[in-house]
Amino acid sequence: MNDLGDYLFAWSWEPLTLFFVGLLGFAYLRGLRGLNPIKVRVVTNWRAASFAVGLTLLLLSLISPIDTLGGRLFAFHMTQHMLLTHVAVPLILLGAPVLPVARGMGYGIRRMTLIKLARAPQVRFVFHILIHPLVGLAVFVGVIWSWHVPGAYAAAVTNDFAHIGQHTSFITAATLFWWAIIDPTPIRGKIPYLGRLVVVVMALSLTFPLAAMLTFAAAPWYAPYIGQEPLWGIDAMTDQQIGGLIMWVGGIAPYFLAIAGLFIVAVQRDEEDTRRSRAALYKNSPNHAPHRPATT
Repeated sequence: MNDLGDYLFAWSWEPLTLFFVGLLGFAYLRGLRGLNPIKVRVVTNWRAASFAVGLTLLLLSLISPIDTLGGRLFAFHMTQHMLLTHVAVPLILLGAPVLPVARGMGYGIRRMTLIKLARAPQVRFVFHILIHPLVGLAVFVGVIWSWHVPGAYAAAVTNDFAHIGQHTSFITAATLFWWAIIDPTPIRGKIPYLGRLVVVVMALSLTFPLAAMLTFAAAPWYAPYIGQEPLWGIDAMTDQQIGGLIMWVGGIAPYFLAIAGLFIVAVQRDEEDTRRSRAALYKNSPNHAPHRPATT
């Protein structure tokens, strides 16, 4: 296929993808109904909207023509990966999916799975290790760099099982990384917000060189794209440069949004802590309360 119109209808209706994404969405919506009495405190409207947008982008990344074009152009494959790891996953986690999905599973399934796992000390130990920001950072950066080794990337383009493994590892690594940064309500993170800001800066610093190497490489890296006839006049070298720029710009934007968001939240939390401290001081020490003029 070389015509753009052919790719517009090249959707990949993978049953497993549709099943798991649909199941996640169903559990979330079903769980929201059970959370109605406390919905205002747990899942506000903007969080529910964030989850819906994130899940929609996740599905479109995996089944839309972006996936098909990823086999012909590196730039589209990179677009798909950036949508998965830097847009869809953080939006889903901003949707505070923990309680809605858990409740949406139903008590019987929840009791046999989540509750049993939560009571196991070994599982809790591993879980707390995995959600540590530095662990998430290491896994996230390691997965990104590993899959961009020419041999591994070529396998993901030419082999269906490797392709599925690549996407699964990207989504998993992104979930670990952004989980530690976002704090999907009601779970609280292990380090302060300013500490998470530092972790985001580290992620940007550690992935930035890869984007630069892809953009300024003297020759294309990936054999599957080199051996194909140029699509729409885009040769392999130009294709890789475009993909590198997508990784560069597409990575910077979410990171900077995260940095800005973490800074704002950190300032707000600091102000809230200051107000609570002052209120406690005035409550316990009436002499320190501000003077109020007598009324007549």
